[in-house]
Amino acid sequence: MSFGVQLAADSFQVDPGSSVTVALEISNDGSQREEYELSVEGIDVEWLALPEPTATIDPGEKSVIRLFLKPPRESGSAAGDYPFAVRVRSLETGDAKSAQATLILSSFSHLSVDLSPRKTSVSPFKKASTIEVTVMNLGNTDLSLQLFASDVDDALAYEFSDEQISIAAGQEKVVELTVNSAKVPLFAGASLAAVTISARSTENPAIAASGQAHVEIRPIVAPGPLILVLVAAILVIGWVLSIPKPPRIDAFSLSALEINFGQEVSVQWDTSDARSVTLTLGDEVKPNLLADGKATFYPSAPGEYEISLIAINGDRRSSPSTLRLKVLEPPVVPDPVIRVFKAEQSSVPLGSAATLVYDLSDSVTEAYLEPVGPDDARARSLQA
Repeated sequence: MSFGVQLAADSFQVDPGSSVTVALEISNDGSQREEYELSVEGIDVEWLALPEPTATIDPGEKSVIRLFLKPPRESGSAAGDYPFAVRVRSLETGDAKSAQATLILSSFSHLSVDLSPRKTSVSPFKKASTIEVTVMNLGNTDLSLQLFASDVDDALAYEFSDEQISIAAGQEKVVELTVNSAKVPLFAGASLAAVTISARSTENPAIAASGQAHVEIRPIVAPGPLILVLVAAILVIGWVLSIPKPPRIDAFSLSALEINFGQEVSVQWDTSDARSVTLTLGDEVKPNLLADGKATFYPSAPGEYEISLIAINGDRRSSPSTLRLKVLEPPVVPDPVIRVFKAEQSSVPLGSAATLVYDLSDSVTEAYLEPVGPDDARARSLQA
């Protein structure tokens, strides 16, 4: 028995994230019907989709088998040439033949710039500030980059620890940018400078990315207005502190507004100017609880519950704060059902594949195929 294999082309080009179809022709030159097994070597298995791993061809006939190559759009899919081979083996005789080709993976660029912190300041006492510039190469080719920084009013000066960097695909680099101003006004209103920091490829200016930070330019405030502001603030604070304040509820929340019966729910609260709180959970009243605290509630039956909280300070009480909790009947979980389980062939030749057909009900989330032969005693997981 003999057969031949031939690919539709010697090379196939694809962009990362897209797929390319590879057509393989198998010709049965023998006098008997044969079944062939296909495999691909030299390509990451995660890039490969082979819908028909086997083919049965009558004598003197030909069959075209299609496989699909789809490298992901990520930095690990480096641009370049990837030689691969499609191997075809006869399941009748064990003879094998291969057809070779090259996958040409195109390049793509994705550049990102992140800044930390995004807001800083300079002043007469702090004339320089440092921003960490993180440049990430999310494409699949190495890049040489030039770094730039500017603001609209040219109010600041900039100095990078490295103005030119080289960064490999999938890598990132952190560069320090020193921002300084030699002319910070002593008596003036504060101003905010929007600083644009960008990275651009030295070989292809179209490949670029940028980020923006804000630098506050702070002057020295005049002593007179500052003293007046401080005196006024002290007077206002003293007056506010002297006013007796009623208790109030600042925060009151449930861990969930809807639960199944049998589950617990947590109640949490924060108050101001309160010595204690009274918490009502349905028909249950819990007085003299801490002003800030948390309680756990187990509903006694399905239904709707009203949960209320009152903050107390002596004889003063806050207005009640109320939440509603809905307790549902627990969901009914249907039994798993195997609707169909059969073999397509009652017997197969040694070394050939056997196909099992199964159909599971929607309630099945996981199923296992128990030992399929004396040499394979492990259960195999099935997709529900």
